[in-house]
Amino acid sequence: MTPQGGENKNGFEAWKESWMRQMMTDPDLSDGAKVVGMAVALRLNRKTRLAFPSTQRLMADTGKKRTAVKRAISELKNAGHVTTTPRFCEDNGQKSNNFVPTLRSDTRPPPGRGGDPRGGGCWTHPRSGSRPHPRSGCRPHNL
Repeated sequence: MTPQGGENKNGFEAWKESWMRQMMTDPDLSDGAKVVGMAVALRLNRKTRLAFPSTQRLMADTGKKRTAVKRAISELKNAGHVTTTPRFCEDNGQKSNNFVPTLRSDTRPPPGRGGDPRGGGCWTHPRSGSRPHPRSGCRPHNL
């Protein structure tokens, strides 16, 4: 879904909660990425559905160091939970990023991140394919 303004509170809250649940239930996201994602969620603008906290703000909100916050943002982007665009000051220095949460219509893990049941990876059951799951190392069973 893309950000859209002009919705009532319930529409925004339901969308935000869906995005937060999507992120929190992603088994491939680290706890640090989930914490930073939640900090971004707390900063979402109701009308635009954008957040633009600086790295310093996310550090203060989460108690994490700069490198941990940057790593978490990369992880969120790579997992498809957010996209970012830089925001600049009037003197052309980067001020922060615009965070655009991405709500997947299909909340299964994307291909390459825990596998795809149609593509041969281990998704919810070890018999779903031939590749091992990147974290659990499960292997398919012979039928």
